[in-house]
Parts: sequence; C-alpha cells; structure tokens
Amino acid sequence: MRFTLLPITRADAQAISRWRYDGPYWVYNVDPTSVDSLLEPRFLYHAVYGTGDLVGYFCFGEDARVSAGRRLGVYERESALDVGLGMRPDLTGQGLGAEFLSAGLRFAQDTYSPQAFRLTV
Repeated sequence: MRFTLLPITRADAQAISRWRYDGPYWVYNVDPTSVDSLLEPRFLYHAVYGTGDLVGYFCFGEDARVSAGRRLGVYERESALDVGLGMRPDLTGQGLGAEFLSAGLRFAQDTYSPQAFRLTV
C-alpha cells in the first residue's frame, strides 16, 4: 500500500478520535474531546492516506513525547525530532508497519530535515 501524508483536517481528527484499540493497546485510544489538540498547528499532526482512505496519522515534535520519557529525562539528552504515530486499528497486525513508518520518516526528513529521529514507546 502506498501511504501519503497530508495536513490533518477536522474530519480526519474526528475519525481518529473514534478509533478504538483492544486489549493492552487501549492506551492508544484518542479521547474524543481532544479533536482540537490534533488540529493544533504546533503539534504537527498529519493524516495518512492509503488507497484513498484515512489509514493513520503522524505527529512530530512536542506532542509525540510521552510522560515516561519526560520522567526519565530522555528529551533533554539529545536533540532529535520526536515521532508519534497511529494506524487505524483494523489495519494493525497486517504487515504494514515498516512501510507505514518509512513513509512517515521520509515525509519528516523532507519537511523538517532533522538531524535524528526519536520514537519513545
């Protein structure tokens, strides 16, 4: 599947806020009241489309940081572009992860030219 990153729209953010992950992955469920934060320009959210459908999202920078990383001081140690992402729940586990991640990193490299990337899980 070919992935394309586009500026996130309100409709994209609303759809993402309705995605629900099962089991231990429930922590990745987006709060439906946080649609406005997905649209906040400083959080650099982008919708990911594949074959004409919304299939995921990426965010870059501040909103990609997680609380455990902050507690451990990870973000003060070195300069890197933080990467956050999510794939539509029905598409997970189908072997699309490497291609999905590569598309997001290519986009970020072309758009932001970071010296390094950091993804904290």
